[in-house]
Order: sequence, then structure tokens, then C-alpha cells
Amino acid sequence: MSTLPWNDIPNGRDAIPVSEDPSTPHRFMWALHNKRHYTLLYLVSQSDLLNIDMDLPSLQSVDIYFTPSSPCYLAVSLLDSSFADIFLDLCNDLISSTRQSTTREEGLANLVNRCWRWQSLLYRKGSPLLSLQEQQGLFAELSFLSDHLIPSLGLSRSLEMWQGPYGSYHDFVSPPTDIEVKSFRAFGTPKIRISSEHQLEHPLDKTLYLACYSLAHDQTAGCSISSKAEQISSLLAGSAPAICGLFYSLLEEAGFSWTHNYENSKWTIQSLLCYKVRNGFPSINRSSLDSAIVHAEYDLNPLLLADFAADIGALVASLL
Repeated sequence: MSTLPWNDIPNGRDAIPVSEDPSTPHRFMWALHNKRHYTLLYLVSQSDLLNIDMDLPSLQSVDIYFTPSSPCYLAVSLLDSSFADIFLDLCNDLISSTRQSTTREEGLANLVNRCWRWQSLLYRKGSPLLSLQEQQGLFAELSFLSDHLIPSLGLSRSLEMWQGPYGSYHDFVSPPTDIEVKSFRAFGTPKIRISSEHQLEHPLDKTLYLACYSLAHDQTAGCSISSKAEQISSLLAGSAPAICGLFYSLLEEAGFSWTHNYENSKWTIQSLLCYKVRNGFPSINRSSLDSAIVHAEYDLNPLLLADFAADIGALVASLL
């Protein structure tokens, strides 16, 4: 048998099975697209092409698409044969990603999710490691997503609200309510860094909340940003594979890369304090600054904001 399985395809055939195991619902084929491009096929349906509402990632020198004919396959095709050995590693990883899936639908979702992971990994190659402060901030945002927004609003709307990585003044944005998520260390004097004069600017005709996490650095019982990202990624693969790409795009914009090891920085949540930013809330706003001041950063002590305290339930209810 050849090192490359595509070389074992007999003359006159375009594809051979990866495995003949009848106990698995997943059917993979080693194939030659246009008789020359090394391809991995995954059987989606024996019938006509389904209306699959699913964005597919783009990898350099690799084409990922659904075949237009019946039966319908997800095809992963190599465009440059000089990368055949690396492409085989990719294919084997994709095949492995379906092993815990009990249906073809689950298998397809895991396959596409894994393809997005590969795109994210390759796209962010060489990106700098997030600083400890940046990791802490991203951990807080991912925790707010997974613990409060997603259970109440669902995956799609929650991710659409997460606008901070794209440069929005507030981390989560919706028509009725904006939310700014902050974090501070559980030990010592608590300080919340407000990074601009726009961050606590009250938007017109909207409610603004400040959600502040008290975090402890805990290598024994804590969770890393990679683990938090993996939790949400798994939810997407199982429930909403069509928006996997949106999540990975957000992570990339936030500076996160799967290639980095963040397991040396694990966090536990000690408390979550919520505040309603209304008239009288201590803040520095663009509208109140002299035009000669072009930027302002400052720290707030969350323990002195009790007059503005809000319930997390009321915050979430304002989004419904």
C-alpha cells in the first residue's frame, strides 16, 4: 500500500472507501477530483443536495465545498499536490473528529467545526501571546457569553451581540441594551480599568450595564481561555454549526490563537457584580471632556458603586 491513499485508487475509478466498517454511520472516501486533486469525501446524504445553511472555511491551497450531485458529499480537496503529506494529516484529523458522533448530521457538524479550527490555527500562526491582563479580560467575556447570554438568548443572537472584538465601544451590543464586561483580581484593592472616555458613555435611547467579574488565578480548580473557547466551540458544533465561522472570527479579532498554550493561566470566578450606568455614575465621558483632551483612561473601585448595583437577572431580562 502506498504512503498516500490516493495512489491506491485503481485505474478507471475516482474514489475508494476510507473504511468498510459497517458499525459506523460515517462514510469517507479517498477521491481524485478532476482525476488529479487529492480529495477527502464525507457522505452527507444519499438523496439530492440538501439545503445546507452552513458557511465553510477557506484554507490556503485547500478547497472545501458540497458536491452538487447526488449523493451529496462534503469535499475537502487539495489544490497543490506538493502539500500532500500535510494534507493527509488534515484528512486523518477530520476523520478522527467524527468518531464520537452517532449520526451523519453530528459528523458533518464536527467536520466543519474542525475545518474552522484549522483555518483559525493557520490564520493566527505567529500571532503574539495574549498578555495576562488580556487573557483575564477575554476569560470574563467568554464566561459572560457561556454562563448568561447563551442560555437565555441562544448561540446565534449571543454571538451577534459580541461586538467588542470588532472595535465597538461596548463588548455586547443590542438595540435595547449595551453591556460592558470588566474583570479585576479577587485579592488586593479591586480596580476596574476603563480604557477610554467612550467606554461608559451612555448610548441614547438605550440602557448600559457594567458587568464586573472578580477572578482568582487558580491553577488547580480554574479554567483557561482555551478551555472556555473549547466549551463554546463544542456547543456550536452540536447545535449551531452554521455560525462556527462567526465564533472563530471573533476569537481571531480578540487576538486568540489555538496555537498558543494558555494552560498556565487558569481562572475561577469569585463573584459577578452588575451595575446600571445611569445619571450620576462615576465616569469620564467624551461629551464632558475638553476637546484638547484626546484620550482618557482611569480606574474604578467596584466596591464604591453600590448605589448603582443591578441584578444579573434584570440585565438579561432587558435583552429579551
